[in-house]
Amino acid sequence: MKSTTSGSFLPLLLLSSSLSLFRPTAPCYTYKDQADSTHATHQEPDPCLNVQCPPGAKCVPKVSSGSLFPGSGPRAECRCPTRCPSYGDDAGSRPVCGSDGRDYTNLCQLRRAACHLKTDIRIKYRGTCDPCAMQPCMEGGVCQLDTRRQAVCRCSTICNLEFKPVCASDGRTYANQCIMEVEGCKAKKTLRIIYKGECSSVTCLAHPMSIKEYLNTPFLTHCWSGLLLCMI
Repeated sequence: MKSTTSGSFLPLLLLSSSLSLFRPTAPCYTYKDQADSTHATHQEPDPCLNVQCPPGAKCVPKVSSGSLFPGSGPRAECRCPTRCPSYGDDAGSRPVCGSDGRDYTNLCQLRRAACHLKTDIRIKYRGTCDPCAMQPCMEGGVCQLDTRRQAVCRCSTICNLEFKPVCASDGRTYANQCIMEVEGCKAKKTLRIIYKGECSSVTCLAHPMSIKEYLNTPFLTHCWSGLLLCMI
């Protein structure tokens, strides 16, 4: 008996080879044509494949009514971002510092500004440009950035050596106000100047003061029963 398998396989092979000639060479994307009432999807070469948009803009396919016909495929246009996510909506909605030195609420806002200004603005830092701007430090402390660009208050190590003694609220004499503030920072407490000059026992002139006034005026020198007292 003669087999018919090889005879039927040959036409299929020829048909497959012919169809391969019509395969698109460029990447394809899928879209719904506006004129197609059946809402069928059609494959055409990606119009954004070789389009270079200005900084911040994004290439978007522009489908024309005649895109179903050969030679009149969809065109592309560059658009600036119109809507940006709010803070915390996604991973890209965190604050960023631009190469122009400005803060942006997220990467999308940076790209939108770059697009409208027609300027190449890039991410300089993740987070704000100056984290120390929102980090107040006590007297004698300075804000510095750690290895992760986190704002940290540290006690200053720089003071001039000029001798201008002050008597502080802890009853001690310091060479100058700066040194007093640094020592207060190290001790994690606020020191105030009681008076300029070295701390010493001085005669206090009588000054009438009620108990309420006395208790509500800390960090000041008071006379009470003829004694010099410092509220600390």
